[in-house]
Amino acid sequence: MPGYGRDYSVAAGRSMRELLTDVAVLEDTEKHLLAHQRKTTLSLAETRLKPSSRRLRLREIQNPLALISRLPDEMLLYIFELAVYSQSTTSSWHVGQLVETTLSRVSCYWRNIVIRSPRLWARIIVTPDIHTDDIGIHLKRSGSRALDVEFIGWRDYMHSFLKPQHFDHILNTLLVSARRWRTIIVSDMCGALLTCLNHRLYDYPTLELPMLKRITFRAQRPEQSFYWSCLINQSIESLDAENVSLPATLAMSRPNALNITTLTHLTLRVRDGMPSARTGIDFSMFRLLSSSAPNLMHLALHGQPISVTIQDSPETDTALDLPGLRTLVLHPGTLTPRYLRGFIAAIKAPGLRRFELVFPDHEAPGEDISDLLIEPQSAKSIFPCLSTASLQNAVRRNTAGRFALAFQTVTQLQLAGSGTTALLVKCLKSPSPSNNAHQDTPRLNLEEMTLSSPSSATLHHLHAWARASHEIGQPVPRMVIQGPLRNDPLFPDLCNALRKHTHVVLVDVAMSSFKGTNGQFAD
Repeated sequence: MPGYGRDYSVAAGRSMRELLTDVAVLEDTEKHLLAHQRKTTLSLAETRLKPSSRRLRLREIQNPLALISRLPDEMLLYIFELAVYSQSTTSSWHVGQLVETTLSRVSCYWRNIVIRSPRLWARIIVTPDIHTDDIGIHLKRSGSRALDVEFIGWRDYMHSFLKPQHFDHILNTLLVSARRWRTIIVSDMCGALLTCLNHRLYDYPTLELPMLKRITFRAQRPEQSFYWSCLINQSIESLDAENVSLPATLAMSRPNALNITTLTHLTLRVRDGMPSARTGIDFSMFRLLSSSAPNLMHLALHGQPISVTIQDSPETDTALDLPGLRTLVLHPGTLTPRYLRGFIAAIKAPGLRRFELVFPDHEAPGEDISDLLIEPQSAKSIFPCLSTASLQNAVRRNTAGRFALAFQTVTQLQLAGSGTTALLVKCLKSPSPSNNAHQDTPRLNLEEMTLSSPSSATLHHLHAWARASHEIGQPVPRMVIQGPLRNDPLFPDLCNALRKHTHVVLVDVAMSSFKGTNGQFAD
């Protein structure tokens, strides 16, 4: 067989090549396995040497098993947003790291959610610790959303004289996005930097604030003020300002400065502890301000921001007409308010729905306005459409009783202070049918009454009134009792007795703190 040897040698050569190929593959696999073994050995050695690496690896394993990791992205985003917009600016200034930044460094999963959510970066808190890079990150990650800009904590001279360029650079970075500003908050800023901010906002050549809706200013000292230039030709809706000064020459020099037709919420404050000689805004200027805001719906006065003189009385033409006003909040903040009677006598708000009057201390008489709540000519309430009334810390019987008598359209009544609640509860006692001549007893159609920190004596009178009303078929309003409460052993029994006649809701009351109750109430 002449060709047999040649065929055998060809087959043998082919088998040899296949074997050599398999050997090469095995050698290559061996090299990879040895390399992986060396890498695993080195990683194990590093892990043994670094306990933090073990904790990191353990955290990577545990994170997916955590309950919060099972929440959907939308729920996590909602929680993150609450954390960002409720963070304390004071703590952020001390820590030097904002909540949104911290959240973005927890895990890769959280980081993807935080970075891709523009609304988490729309609040820019400008503190002395912030850098222009941080502002750039917020501007980039917020996309095209409206921005809430807050200047907080620039209170020291160090930030005024040692870091002036730092503040200027930050301001330059921010002003590029001025068209997106929705809120401006300035709080606790030293005079030098506040002047710089005022001038930059006033003189910036291309500054336009078409989206600006809210301005909040908290002065560091009484003489500080914030320029009103931001209100000119803007759609401002809310102004909350402290220690505002409106000179009488403002209307003549810059009449457009008070052109605020879109303003709906106005809050004026004077810081507690200011000297009593402070006069506040002249009443005529305040009338000019209010007349320039025909859409004003909410007015709150804290302290004595308005100066009402003796000449400013109803006999003179000084009526304060606020036809669109729906909420009026008065916090005199002093034991002897000077403006209160003159202001109540002047105000005309026929559409008012909510009225809140808070005296600073129920032990002091304050200033009684009960005789001004009813018009003498018509014997009708000065606020005929009122539905919610709140009175706190009034001590005189006339103030408490006539307060309720003047607002017979009220469906929700809120009371706070032992003097207020005790006196008004006595006035609420229903007269007998033969005693209808009592004109001092208010006849209210209340749906809800809220009592803040009532005493057991107040609850006792309230229970007697509710029982008498129930017996004669008169409706008893729903009772809301707010804490904190003293550890009075009579309180649980009085609440249970009151529940027999009406629905009682407890708010911020820890019943477990009352001895012998075990946190339980009988139904």
